[in-house]
Amino acid sequence: MELIWSKQAQKEMKAQKNGSAGKKIETILSEIMDNPFFQAEKLRFQKRKGGAIYSRKINWTDRLTYTFDKSAQTITLLAVSGHYSSVKN
Repeated sequence: MELIWSKQAQKEMKAQKNGSAGKKIETILSEIMDNPFFQAEKLRFQKRKGGAIYSRKINWTDRLTYTFDKSAQTITLLAVSGHYSSVKN
């Protein structure tokens, strides 16, 4: 499975990399690479034009948001900070 980082997610990851949020992000990435629908915690999704956006809780204020393309077997990380409202289409 291929992991694709959006520019927004790359920028946010640099800010989150150190500390507990960075460790939680790494754990979530490992889990979703094995199974994009892994539900260690409640998996949330929001339907949008062009498909669904999935999210996993990082901490109280942040969620890791991503899309999954089953045919191409790719996961695209959209954001690692904020909630759905911070995701740009």
